Amino acid sequence: MRPYFVKQLAPRADLEVAVPASKSILNRALLLAALSKGQVRIRCGGYGEDTEAMLACLENLGVRTETDAEGIAVQGCGGRFPVREAALNVGSAGTVARFLTAALAFCGGTYTLTASEQMSRRPMQFLGELQRAGVSVEFLGEEGCFPFKITSNGLLSRKMTVDTAVSTQYASGILLAAGTSESPFKLKLTGPRTYGSYLALTLSLLSAFHIPYARNDREIEVSPAGEPPAEFTVEPDVSGACYFYALSLLCGARMRVAGVHLDSVQGDIKFLKLLEQKGVRIKDTPEGAVADGRSV
Repeated sequence: MRPYFVKQLAPRADLEVAVPASKSILNRALLLAALSKGQVRIRCGGYGEDTEAMLACLENLGVRTETDAEGIAVQGCGGRFPVREAALNVGSAGTVARFLTAALAFCGGTYTLTASEQMSRRPMQFLGELQRAGVSVEFLGEEGCFPFKITSNGLLSRKMTVDTAVSTQYASGILLAAGTSESPFKLKLTGPRTYGSYLALTLSLLSAFHIPYARNDREIEVSPAGEPPAEFTVEPDVSGACYFYALSLLCGARMRVAGVHLDSVQGDIKFLKLLEQKGVRIKDTPEGAVADGRSV
């Protein structure tokens, strides 16, 4: 067995690291860009398997994308995917499974969706809501799970209800797709997470992509999308950054994560508040937020 060696961190070290882009933001941005009425350049750097799954599905739907070292250029389809019948594999990506299914229901077409063995064991609870809205769903295995065939001519209803108890991704998927409608669409939220951080993240993306919405407590009304931004920059993944920020307290280090800022739309930025309560000094800088635990 090959031995592994861990290098001891120097006391009071002054460190700076970079982490990949947030997949939660990136996959939302990719879908919004794909549904938009123009080209959007998404600056994100590197990305992982979940984003590769989203890109593969978008390619099979006829959405043109170009990638380089700095990000991805997406040519929007204007709310109607060019390929109206296709087989799509979402892999193990929960964001792709939930977001893309909602988008297909809004945009219309006939699609067979498959997933990894792991994802196929996870029920898709909101498929019942789509069926009640006029979408045909044929299960090709266990009812309520992948694989299934979805056929839609668009939603018959202008209002849906989603329970946030299981996952807010169902609600996010509907909100991301709702801007493709020609008239306002209302989503009513029930359950314990109607004001969850991931829903707030989704709403911030709607604003960034010029999709108007109005919120009245648990009801959100989304209006037709405007012109998309020419460029959108994806924040670094704050969840991954937290592991490095923890070194400020554990090792008495000064840690900066490039590109992370205190006004981040990601809920995990609250971790820095916890460090601050433990005596770590937190400061935002143009290069990224700093957690300084050298005096703790």
